[in-house]
Amino acid sequence: MATARGKTLEDHIDASLRHVAAGHPGLVEVRVHREIALLSGTAKRPVFELIFRLEQEHRELIAVQGHDPSPAELLVNVRIMKNFSPNSRFVFVFEAVDSFSPAHKLELEQEGVECLSPAEFDQKLKRLDDVLMAEKMCVRPRWSGPTHKRVVFG
Repeated sequence: MATARGKTLEDHIDASLRHVAAGHPGLVEVRVHREIALLSGTAKRPVFELIFRLEQEHRELIAVQGHDPSPAELLVNVRIMKNFSPNSRFVFVFEAVDSFSPAHKLELEQEGVECLSPAEFDQKLKRLDDVLMAEKMCVRPRWSGPTHKRVVFG
């Protein structure tokens, strides 16, 4: 991200993600992909990957926009990210989410994109933190990865 505004927003998202991960070791992991190399030889901005484990593993790619993107720009970026990752859940964080029309929001949702302002993203992480804290209070054993049970038919 080239702008100071973008770098500040990226640092905020990075700190927020790491705070949640630090509170839930083994259940939350954050990876930072500083740049995504494309087949064309170009590179895209940093992308965070949030991995959290409840009853199953969830993965979200999170891109931070330092400027207010157009819906068309977001769709191009989503298609690039889909080529980069098998993830189907994408989050874009930028300031002017409310400026998108309902039609644009619907189109992005159909592509599997969640567009959030920084405040909405913080609320999302707070809800995740609350759910993980509640999980810790339950008697259920922690998620330990996929299990494969042998089924015998007879």
